[in-house]
Amino acid sequence: DEGMSTVVYCLDEALIGFGCAVEDGNLDKAMGVLSKQSEGKDANELRPELEAMWKQLSQVSLAHGRLDIAERAHAAIGDVSMTRYLRKINKTKMQVSKATGTDGSDHWIVKSKLALLRRDFREAELIFIEQGQTDEAVEMYQVLHQWDEAIRVAEERNHPEAAEMRSSYFEYLVSSGQEARAALIREGEGEVLEAID
Repeated sequence: DEGMSTVVYCLDEALIGFGCAVEDGNLDKAMGVLSKQSEGKDANELRPELEAMWKQLSQVSLAHGRLDIAERAHAAIGDVSMTRYLRKINKTKMQVSKATGTDGSDHWIVKSKLALLRRDFREAELIFIEQGQTDEAVEMYQVLHQWDEAIRVAEERNHPEAAEMRSSYFEYLVSSGQEARAALIREGEGEVLEAID
């Protein structure tokens, strides 16, 4: 026989305060709540739910353009590389703000770095190209080891080193035993007989 039963739930004031602050868009307050809960603890000592809240705060902060709070959130969970990257973007944003008297969030360097952070390489490429920064777009793809994309951008923008880049990439493919890939390049250039060889 199942009768009526009473269940008691313990409410976590910090969790409620954090949730309300995020819902209200008060990211500073949400950060304050989490900071208070994290006092005296390093990233390895955080409770799982606290770490999850820091991650949520980071995502919401990035979506709202609050890079300073996102940086703090990543620092709290011990994500050193992301913290450093966000700090670089924040410094750039502040320098642009100081130099132009504007927010700095709309500057092409800040926008391109945020696109890279989201792994939206096409968006970053478009930002670079719109600003006449072909070298930056090519370099981005080279750093990512996306040589085909780097060559494509260089050729589309009539970069002076486009032919040399294509030739170097072709030689690399042949020397590293990637003949099939090298043949595709030659075929794309219209050199069908050379591609067969």
